[in-house]
Amino acid sequence: MQYINPYELLNFSISNVENITAEKIRKAKTALFREIDLNRNEKNDIGFIEYRQMHLTKADCIKPLDD
Repeated sequence: MQYINPYELLNFSISNVENITAEKIRKAKTALFREIDLNRNEKNDIGFIEYRQMHLTKADCIKPLDD
C-alpha cells in the first residue's frame, strides 16, 4: 500500500505544522469522515474518498490519522 500522509489527508499545510492544534485536528477528522460518509458508491454502502488515485474508506484513514 502507498504511504498516506495524514497532514495531506486532513488538508493541512506541512509548512504550518506548529499551528496545528488538537481542536483543528478533531474538526478536520470530523469533516473528512463526513465527506467519506456522503460519498457512497451506488453499488455498495461503503463511503470513500479519492486520494492519489486510491479509494480510501473510513477504515483506511483511521490508522494513518491515529499514528
